[in-house]
Amino acid sequence: MGDVWGDTDDTYRNPGCSICGKIPTRALPIRRHVGMIVLHQFVKVNAPLCRTHGVETTSAFLKKTLVQGWWGLISVFVNAFVVVSDLVVLRRYHGLSAPERRQRVANGESTEDWLYDPFKRFHYRWFGSEGWTDKVATNGFVSSDPPGWR
Repeated sequence: MGDVWGDTDDTYRNPGCSICGKIPTRALPIRRHVGMIVLHQFVKVNAPLCRTHGVETTSAFLKKTLVQGWWGLISVFVNAFVVVSDLVVLRRYHGLSAPERRQRVANGESTEDWLYDPFKRFHYRWFGSEGWTDKVATNGFVSSDPPGWR
């Protein structure tokens, strides 16, 4: 099952939730559709998320799609697909077990370190004992940015 993260203890293959670092996670395509009279706009997130953040993100995308997705003739059909797709994803996230804190371990000790920013807004983000923090760095300049998808 390629979309399931959390079936192994391998750190490379099991990074934990992109927002909180907890496991188990799933990387499922969450879609949002904005219909316009002539054009369409799509937003897609496909990152490993735990049950809590998967349900939260999918619900937020679904609410916006239900309000903004119906404008335009073709949008009616496209939006119906996106809504059904997100409902399936929401059900799959509800099926995950409760998230547990993941302990990153290297040589028998827990790791707190600068790692690549999973939200792709900066080069690095600090991974602390509680998960991803708001400390970020780009080109050696450290600043603050709340973790999570926008």
